[in-house]
Amino acid sequence: MKGAAWVRGFGAVFRFSFSSKLKNPAYWASVGMIVGAVLFFTNLETIVRYFVDRQGETVIGIGGTPADVQAVLSLAGDPEMQAMLERMHVRLQATFGPAAEGGKAGRAPDAAGGRGPEAALEPAKAAGEAGVASGALDAYVEVRLYPSGRMTGTVLTKTGTNASLNERVTDVFQALQRRLAAERLGLGPEMVSALVDPPPFTYRTLQGGEEDAREQMGLAIGMTYVMVLLLYLFIVGGAGSLVMELIREKSSRFIELVLPSVSPLAYMWAKILAMLGVFVVQYAAAGLILYGVSRRGTVTLFGDSFDLSKMPLDLLGYALLLFVLGYLFYAAIFAAVGSMIARVEEANTATTPVTLLFVLAFIIAMWALRMPDASFVRVLSWLPPFTPLLLFVRIALGSVAGWEIAGIVGLLALSAAALLAFAGRLFRRMILSYEPWSWRRFWQAMRGEASV
Repeated sequence: MKGAAWVRGFGAVFRFSFSSKLKNPAYWASVGMIVGAVLFFTNLETIVRYFVDRQGETVIGIGGTPADVQAVLSLAGDPEMQAMLERMHVRLQATFGPAAEGGKAGRAPDAAGGRGPEAALEPAKAAGEAGVASGALDAYVEVRLYPSGRMTGTVLTKTGTNASLNERVTDVFQALQRRLAAERLGLGPEMVSALVDPPPFTYRTLQGGEEDAREQMGLAIGMTYVMVLLLYLFIVGGAGSLVMELIREKSSRFIELVLPSVSPLAYMWAKILAMLGVFVVQYAAAGLILYGVSRRGTVTLFGDSFDLSKMPLDLLGYALLLFVLGYLFYAAIFAAVGSMIARVEEANTATTPVTLLFVLAFIIAMWALRMPDASFVRVLSWLPPFTPLLLFVRIALGSVAGWEIAGIVGLLALSAAALLAFAGRLFRRMILSYEPWSWRRFWQAMRGEASV
């Protein structure tokens, strides 16, 4: 009889919490934001290309001795270089001062790397500075060429904070120097390609037979970026929403009307699982959008192309399992903390340390995307606060034995169960307490010294 009353109370609170959240316009706004973020990241390259194509042309002035300037422009006239400059929306133009135009420019560097008189180059430099200052030039580069094929110079820009401009200048002159060196050393295009281009390997896997593994790697990397971001947003968002829900119902005294007919433990579990269901709906919404994107073909994310139609279902299963266990782990902590908070303004003070712990796990997971099998990543993945994100990265991009997955997931499940049991005891004692929050009082409650 008592068990039936517990179930009825649990069901009533669960239905109320779940339905009220789904009817809230703010919830659907948050779903829209999540879906928008997924669409943004999965179409990032298209968006970037759109704005790059619309941006104005980058004009780089070339200065130095007339011989050097003409040599650089001659190199830039190569069809391959022209194609590269067009893709980058870059135009090179000679910048000669009056002295250079009158044929009084300094002599070209000699084999030892010497220069002609500095004074002879000053008019060209002044013209370049004036062009940058007026905006006619985005950058002015005074180049020096050497018989060995080496190229040096000085780059002048209006500010030193335009990273994209600096990167474009570097890329252009790196390609020019490579072409100059090949010309001076008498290297043909095939020899230059052999020296510079990566070897055209074809990667295979034992599972995929002759199938190229690059597509699998691109899919794994792209999916891991998206899933780690979603895991972070949903776990933190779900646990944080749980705390705010408890505080609102506690401060409005609504909880005092409910608890006479519902046990505190049933109330806590109903709130935790209702919030879990709400965020599963968000997960499903994001998944449907990703599926819709996959119907259009290949997606490029962070430079890696992948076909979402080939997404491995076992990886989706691991993501869902780690989301549920990770949410329960953090929800238990937030429920315990939320049971002792009576005012909304105390929420940040109480929940910040736990939130920062998960933020640290997210930062480490972003780093682990490059080295998923690093020793410290393997060790930290065993610690329950870090497990949901780090274990997923290791499974998606690294090599994890089956026994290790079972052990880590089992430890996370046991930790979540222990925390939920502890949270239930603390919730039962402290949910009707309206004393101000303090960490000292929280530790006393953990030791059983504090009461309502």
